[in-house]
Amino acid sequence: VVAGDNARFTVLTSRLIRMEQAKTPGKFEDRPTLAILNRKLSVPSFTHSLSSDNATLTIKTDDATLTYSMGQKFSKDTLSVSFGDSKKWSYGDRNDGNLLGT
Repeated sequence: VVAGDNARFTVLTSRLIRMEQAKTPGKFEDRPTLAILNRKLSVPSFTHSLSSDNATLTIKTDDATLTYSMGQKFSKDTLSVSFGDSKKWSYGDRNDGNLLGT
């Protein structure tokens, strides 16, 4: 788990990172979700770092790199995840393959 005042990131697998934004600083949702009922998963290998000016958080797993502008509301410009050199997701991107929980 990597957290700031208004954002928390939980690395669940090398390809799945839970991203939360708190409406009230430091208050996050801790109840299980339908996707991850068992929270006793083994923690995958990952690293995290802040840029020298503490403005950008980077989380790296074996398969993904998350980049977040610290203290900012999640948006296309402040939160993205790259998967190698070929695929990049930014907050708010359309996902035509999403089955919407079915």
